[in-house]
Amino acid sequence: MALSAIQKRTDNQEVSSLISASNFLADASDENQGSLLPCTCGTLRRASRAVTNLYDLVLAPSGLRLTQFLVLKSLHERGKIAQCDFARDQDIAVETLSRRFGALRRKGLVEMRLGERHGERIYSLTTEGHQAFLGALPYWERAQERLRNVLGNSDTRALLDICERVRLAAHSAESARTKNQVDLASLQTYAGVSGD
Repeated sequence: MALSAIQKRTDNQEVSSLISASNFLADASDENQGSLLPCTCGTLRRASRAVTNLYDLVLAPSGLRLTQFLVLKSLHERGKIAQCDFARDQDIAVETLSRRFGALRRKGLVEMRLGERHGERIYSLTTEGHQAFLGALPYWERAQERLRNVLGNSDTRALLDICERVRLAAHSAESARTKNQVDLASLQTYAGVSGD
């Protein structure tokens, strides 16, 4: 009985925190009509760090961090992959991926061979890597379930859809040919700063 009451209180606190967080942008825009809008990138990175922290916490018993698990998951699903293709598919800088693959190679979880193209590196799971993936999979599934239980199925699907749309929009905006100069007068008016 006491555990049930504690669980209900914890669940209510989690829901209250989520409601407060979801109202953050609405409250900020209502109270500060003349202020700058929240930074889209900063907001996404903040949410990403929070979710990554959750997954890292739940994955801790497996000895893997989320970033390492995701590499093992991709290699498990694809069998083998060229580093440059993996970097492009996952929107990760090749240098960052080199460090990630290097750490997994030192742990004996992935192996690398040279590909047919000049300098191409092909990665695949070792037997130990396959075992590490399978051992970590229940923890990853638990993290997925914990977040989905708090968000709900509908919001989880919407979040995944919005994230993919944001990724595509960022690529589109990055490749758009636009004048990358700031109209200082408009920016000062928007920020409420006098140009004099």
